[in-house]
Amino acid sequence: MMTYLDAGYDKYFQRQIVPPSLDGSVSDFDFESRFTGMSADKLSGGQFKSKDGNVVLNLEDGFISVYSNGIERIRLGNLTDNLGAGITMKDKDGNTVLRLADDQNFISSPDGNTKFNFDENNITISEGGVVRVLLGYQAGGF
Repeated sequence: MMTYLDAGYDKYFQRQIVPPSLDGSVSDFDFESRFTGMSADKLSGGQFKSKDGNVVLNLEDGFISVYSNGIERIRLGNLTDNLGAGITMKDKDGNTVLRLADDQNFISSPDGNTKFNFDENNITISEGGVVRVLLGYQAGGF
């Protein structure tokens, strides 16, 4: 009866994969990416995109983005306005509904009328740009 040792596995159930050619016709990069994965030290920069372009890993600028219908819906890492790192989320119309970053920390309704502002420690409900309800801290008092 054949055992896993006969199939080339060691006692830890690991098997070394040998390149198809030993004459140097397969580069180290090709061998690693096809047979054992690619180690991180082979990545020096650039941008990786999914086939449909909806997920982007940008090593040069330091962010991960998820797109939907051409709108960057989620961004994690360095933000577009160069104000540091954080996370932003947008609704289907491109309105920012979540921003946690160095400069601003809020959650907002898509129309912007309801806002949880973590920097100012308050919740506001607005109508036509006028704050109608304020819960929490008001700078300068009332």
